[in-house]
Amino acid sequence: MAEPILATDDQLRRLAAERTDRWIDETDRRLRSAWDHPQALVQPFAAIPEQRRPRWRDLVQQLARTGAEAFRKAAVPRRTELAAQAFALLRAAEPRLTDRDVMQQPAPVKTMVDGLPARTEAGAVLAALAAAGEAATAQFIERAPVLDDLRAAKTVELGVARDALRAHLAPFDQAEAHLTGTHAAKLLPLLENETAAGVAARAAVPDVVRVDREAERGVRDTLGKSLGEQYRALAAPFNAANAGVQEAMARLAPASASYGAMLAAYEGRWIRPRWGDPFAAFEVLFGFYGLPMLRAILAIPRDEAIRIPEILDPTYDRLRPDDARISTVSKFCRIFPQGTGEQVLLWAFTEVATITEPDATHWVDAVEAQLKKDPVGTPWPAELGPRAVAGP
Repeated sequence: MAEPILATDDQLRRLAAERTDRWIDETDRRLRSAWDHPQALVQPFAAIPEQRRPRWRDLVQQLARTGAEAFRKAAVPRRTELAAQAFALLRAAEPRLTDRDVMQQPAPVKTMVDGLPARTEAGAVLAALAAAGEAATAQFIERAPVLDDLRAAKTVELGVARDALRAHLAPFDQAEAHLTGTHAAKLLPLLENETAAGVAARAAVPDVVRVDREAERGVRDTLGKSLGEQYRALAAPFNAANAGVQEAMARLAPASASYGAMLAAYEGRWIRPRWGDPFAAFEVLFGFYGLPMLRAILAIPRDEAIRIPEILDPTYDRLRPDDARISTVSKFCRIFPQGTGEQVLLWAFTEVATITEPDATHWVDAVEAQLKKDPVGTPWPAELGPRAVAGP
């Protein structure tokens, strides 16, 4: 019987290099595809609602790919080192492999050769890295139902907060629409802070789907991290959106009350009780003085304020202040010209409200006479402000 021909060092070196390459590729492929089968996660994810399983399956597969990439990134630079260590083991093996063993690789030889890379020093390090990736993926699979429970609870919580904010916004929006679409729109400059609160509240109404996606990105960014870190990353977008809702509601409540109070104050003074439309004199005077006049009227008690247009304009004619047919209003605007301060107007309107005569003609004439007699002094207390200079 012919003596077996022992394998040469070159044959053993090639065998070690080929098996090293195959081991790296097979390990990488095994790590990447471990959870690709559609049924692979059915049992671990049984507690997760079916419609949400795909997102968690994607995360598992991403984590598995991350582990595979980490393995390959570490293995490729050590390929030559690993092959050399495998060759050293082959060369030292007793009995030495024969030429036939290398060519045919019977089962015992194949088993021995397949195990070579993991038995090397470099292979042991890489195998531990691969095992760590698998352990991280397995750990995440166990956590997924817990994280999904948190996600579901946070989604419900944010949905409730969103609906509550919408409920608070509805009457506010109605009040704002009423103001914007009627003669009461003149109040809007006095309600800038309230309007800003409404704008902020509308912006704070959360898009729960978008927040949920942000939470998913947070989990993706913390794959492989501790459960606490993943909890915080998942909860953070929900918590931020919820905090925004609570802040908006805190601002909206007083803003809504202010809207209602301002509208009630305006309608109680500005609207003719029996007819439901604005007092003509007030509309004329507002057109002449603007916001200082409006603020002055709102500062006067209602019962006094509604007497002012009746005394200044008993006919309720909708005429300009320079029209001779409403000479009282015309004279009022002449002796209190545009630019008259709010406090002076408040004094004048308060004085008018106390008149017991049918109209303000005598009072207006008296004030005008006093102003002509004393070009420097004022009928009102000096601290309320100086005279306004009439335009040309």
